[in-house]
Amino acid sequence: MERTLINAITKATTLAEATTEALENLGFDDAKVITRGDLAMILGTAFPSNEVQTVAYTDVSSDLQAYVQACASTGLLIGKSETTFDTVSTLQYYELACVAERIAKNFNTAE
Repeated sequence: MERTLINAITKATTLAEATTEALENLGFDDAKVITRGDLAMILGTAFPSNEVQTVAYTDVSSDLQAYVQACASTGLLIGKSETTFDTVSTLQYYELACVAERIAKNFNTAE
């Protein structure tokens, strides 16, 4: 149990550091809404994937491509369809809830 707690704390710290870095890079302030592209950048930084799955989203800009592909590979944030990710739409509460559940399921294992 102690090892599981240490792993959880380590992963939470990694996510917090990546989130802070991504938010600073994006120039966030309290008035800015978070888009799906913003969350892809945060998640792609916090949870990079060694096995990158190439998904042919037609609406992803080159500056977000690596982050979106990392999200697709980990399954934390998926596209709206097979060809559309929708990086510019405002993140919805249910989408964030789904991501939180996926993080809990996928990264809450003892190592």
